[in-house]
Amino acid sequence: MYENRHDGKSPKSIDDALNDPEIIKVLESSKSFLAEWSERFAQKIISAITLPRNARYLTKCCAIELNRHFRNLQPSEVNRMVGNFLFKTYMAYPMTESKIIRRETGAPLTEPQKKKLNTITKMIEFAISGKG
Repeated sequence: MYENRHDGKSPKSIDDALNDPEIIKVLESSKSFLAEWSERFAQKIISAITLPRNARYLTKCCAIELNRHFRNLQPSEVNRMVGNFLFKTYMAYPMTESKIIRRETGAPLTEPQKKKLNTITKMIEFAISGKG
């Protein structure tokens, strides 16, 4: 993009490219798009899912053990850790696995769809971890 805007010249550094107002605008737009769709996606998942008893039991045990071993952790930190564990072990894989999506929807994923789902999943992980 930088080269297209500057007659084929490559940026001297990443900072040069990131200081270009047009590139900043495009990156911010992309970030906003991903954040919005990640939030929508997460809300749909949360409202549509019912965790099996064994998953609820496992998350409860994780929270109890974290509190027992790390007494100085705040409840919000424990919730974040348990949520991250739950998402990574129970939800992230089915959200991005082509075979599961094909079975549930009846249609295969295209490569752009796979990339978008992986990015949205990563954004949800960042949000759970408090990184975004």
